[in-house]
Amino acid sequence: MVVKRSQRARTSWCLPPEPPGACPLCARPLVPGASVDEHHLVPRSQGGVAKEKVHRICHRKIHATFNEKELARNFHSWESLRAHPAIADFIRWVANKPPEFYRRNAASSERR
Repeated sequence: MVVKRSQRARTSWCLPPEPPGACPLCARPLVPGASVDEHHLVPRSQGGVAKEKVHRICHRKIHATFNEKELARNFHSWESLRAHPAIADFIRWVANKPPEFYRRNAASSERR
């Protein structure tokens, strides 16, 4: 059977999106929507291209704690991020929150 090009294109956008899985930082499930961001382990400004889905609150905490050079040099893996004391404290705090939880004022006072 020959499938026309227009039929192939039509079926690709009809497929349901794959579930996002778990956040690589806090391991809580990701729920599609506004609570999910994409994070470059090596910032784009430092030459990074790979990105992964994370909770928005986890993403904000990472960038509130580290500048881009620190991320590129020392914290370009999930293991190194989780090992940092400020991030480890954050992970313990956020562990009991629902997956969609987000707080706008989750800035760190340590960085500045």
